[in-house]
Amino acid sequence: MITIDGSTLEGGGGLVRSILALSSILNKSVRIHSIREHRPDGRGLRPGHNTSVDAIGKFSAASVKGNVPSTSELEFVPHVNMDRIRAPLSSSLDTHLGGSASIFLVAVLPYLLLARLGSTTFSYSLAFDADSTFRLTLHAGMLCLNAPSYFYMRQVYLPIFRSIGIGEENLSFTEDYEQGWQTDDLQVPGRMVVHLKPLSQPLNGFVLERRGTLQRIHVTAHVPENFLEQFERILQVEIEASIATEARQRLEVVVDVIESNAEGQYHLLITATTSSPASYLGYEQNYPKPCFPPEIEGNEQQIAYHLIRSCIRGLWKELSRGSAVDEHMEDMLAIYQAMACGFSSVVVGGNEMPVPEFSLDCAALGPKGAKYDLDIHNIHRETSWWIIQQLAGVRFEERKDNQGRSCHGCIGLGLGHST
Repeated sequence: MITIDGSTLEGGGGLVRSILALSSILNKSVRIHSIREHRPDGRGLRPGHNTSVDAIGKFSAASVKGNVPSTSELEFVPHVNMDRIRAPLSSSLDTHLGGSASIFLVAVLPYLLLARLGSTTFSYSLAFDADSTFRLTLHAGMLCLNAPSYFYMRQVYLPIFRSIGIGEENLSFTEDYEQGWQTDDLQVPGRMVVHLKPLSQPLNGFVLERRGTLQRIHVTAHVPENFLEQFERILQVEIEASIATEARQRLEVVVDVIESNAEGQYHLLITATTSSPASYLGYEQNYPKPCFPPEIEGNEQQIAYHLIRSCIRGLWKELSRGSAVDEHMEDMLAIYQAMACGFSSVVVGGNEMPVPEFSLDCAALGPKGAKYDLDIHNIHRETSWWIIQQLAGVRFEERKDNQGRSCHGCIGLGLGHST
């Protein structure tokens, strides 16, 4: 039994989810204490966390102790529930969640995708059929505070998974989607349907060094009905103003403005696709949210300007880093790096580059643009790597690429590799 302090570093629900994913994949028993000890919204597991723990427990035929709301201690022993192993789960799961569908999916995917490789390496029996496609229907928030949206998952997450060798036969979304919201004051369940199948071959190491030349910008907005047309006009003007004149002819821009099914709720996602090399990056925000200035409340025009400009600025900052993935994907790819064969990296130093496709004179980036900077530093990536070191013994290290730049990554365990 490996004991882990749940208040370490980020100290939130993501830490618990990562621990249980690795526990299940590597067949290691864990005890977590002091869960969310210092969180301002209350210590211990929230109902949404309990649902994730329960699902991972079912998938991995685990014995779970302490999985109740507000608990600060949890014991998880995978692959010991023989009744569940003898009578595997059906090929589908339809579940209702109290939080973000995407966060739940990110939590259970590592085990579901890597389970067959793990069972080969560690000789345990699976509680589901690893040879069949699994259908996962999630009724939960699709547009949530501090969580990737359904649209981010389709426009950024899936294409990056394709680039590291996790293909459509292993992970895909259907068109059977319903809009849903999860905020501090609102819960409107939506629906997403996912088809997945465990990998049958080890995941090869991957190095995503840098982004290529910006080719396409895709804007997805959700806006209340009474302000839909005006928001779209403001959005078109702001997007056009943010793109440099010389880039307007060659840069593809797609704008989708969708009516929000929740009163007073706004969402905006801007994604970028590059070529040579191909990469996918995104930045999104929801409103209302505490990081927005309180004086814009009730003023629809000011809400629109602040939301749009903050997302333009956020994407520009991601592109300026020069990396092949945005900061959210750096965290979500960590566990796959640790399980792959060979060296993997998605963090390369010295990649910073200008973004000539953006106009530095626009409101979001000009002299007064700093007021639209909503970035709040987090340590999710550092937390993920700390957990990986504790459970898998894989260390985050630095190597030099062929141009002498520092690549930060790891030599993975080679899960499922015959040698």
